[in-house]
Amino acid sequence: MKKYLLIFLSAFCLACASPHVKRECDPAEKSKYSSHEEVGELLKAQSEGLSSENIYLIFSANYCPACRKLYQVLKKEGLSKKVIFIDIEKTWGFLFSREMNISSVPALAVITSNKTIQVHIGLKEVYFNLKKRMNSGKNIKLIQRNG
Repeated sequence: MKKYLLIFLSAFCLACASPHVKRECDPAEKSKYSSHEEVGELLKAQSEGLSSENIYLIFSANYCPACRKLYQVLKKEGLSKKVIFIDIEKTWGFLFSREMNISSVPALAVITSNKTIQVHIGLKEVYFNLKKRMNSGKNIKLIQRNG
């Protein structure tokens, strides 16, 4: 039994060390989540009148199956770069979500050009609200991310 366990562990270690295996925390792959600096700059530009476009913030977490599904659907439809993803597992993201009165994920906060905030919670609510807004011809802030 020990022999088979040793063979299995050896094979597993070799497979994980292979350059062809994609690892979950590969540093070369940029996170889908924005940093607090990126979000801060965008909100500051809008508050100073430098941007008149709506801002779409999606609060999510990696542990949330609905959040992962939402991201995959938005990515498949080419919409994932039109929103800003905020990780509530980060301290700043959690505190920001509470400031926006968001208590569960996934959640969408729409900050309009006239400074009103609309919050939508739940997978279906977030998805359908985004689709409705994006198909209505309203301005969508396209986030170009480096990397």
